[in-house]
Amino acid sequence: MGQNSAKGSAQRVAKALEAHVLVALIFGALIYILALTGTLSVFNHELQRWEQPDVPEMLQISAEAAERAALAVFASEAEPSSPLYINFPQGDLPRTVITTDTQAFFAAPDGSIAGPEAFPWTQFLLDLHYYLHLPQILGLTVVGALGAMLIGLSFSGLLARPRIFRDAFTYRRGAGRLPTASPLQLLPLVCRMTQPRCSHRYSVASQSLLRRPRITAKLPISLARLNTWRANSPNTKSHSLSCMSQAPPGNTAM
Repeated sequence: MGQNSAKGSAQRVAKALEAHVLVALIFGALIYILALTGTLSVFNHELQRWEQPDVPEMLQISAEAAERAALAVFASEAEPSSPLYINFPQGDLPRTVITTDTQAFFAAPDGSIAGPEAFPWTQFLLDLHYYLHLPQILGLTVVGALGAMLIGLSFSGLLARPRIFRDAFTYRRGAGRLPTASPLQLLPLVCRMTQPRCSHRYSVASQSLLRRPRITAKLPISLARLNTWRANSPNTKSHSLSCMSQAPPGNTAM
């Protein structure tokens, strides 16, 4: 009875851990999407100009020209629209846009309509960042909750690692360097390249020598240098460290 209860408890814990990992992956992926799209959305004006490069640009527009453009947009509406927005030229977006509930048009400097506003890729990016392509109220709620979670994780991480800034800017001498092999550590490799039969003998010998604290040779030997030495050697057998006649233990003829 006790074993069955313990087994059932372990299974519940395993399932809970799997669910925890799955939820963490889902929310982590959503937070990553928000961070990536938010970074790209900083350049949304530049992306809009890139998508529609032929739109007339201006530093300013007169009130009369803006009024003519607004009246022309109103006249093109199939049904009367009450709200109307005029986006005047800005430094990073030197274009005049007349927007209603159903459509948006660019205005030329003389007040004529220059064409419809259409930047599908940039709009896709903005909608993904603000709403995750969900219904507007639901999307804003989910994105707001993810933002609150991200802030909470950031503060809890700082509290959990009080030395994070000191560790990040601490200089550690020698940290990150690749370890260099000593000649004694590469001795079995040299034997294997020259005479495979003596590799075991010299492997045991090098291990016994490395146990001595007085042997601390630090001459870095790379594999490229060993290969070069092997290729340039006139007679590989003469460099077999005098072990050609030695047999590994256990292979001695009886």
